Amino acid sequence: MDVRMTNMDGMEALKQIHAVNPAIPVVIMTALSSVDSAVEAIKKK
Repeated sequence: MDVRMTNMDGMEALKQIHAVNPAIPVVIMTALSSVDSAVEAIKKK
């Protein structure tokens, strides 16, 4: 899943997936070079 998507961003999708079942593994990848985004994704894991 990319951080930037059309209908919602990857962080919002991660939040919604974990709301349904936090045990679902999610891989977030992006070409954006933002340390802040990477840290945010790891914290939401």
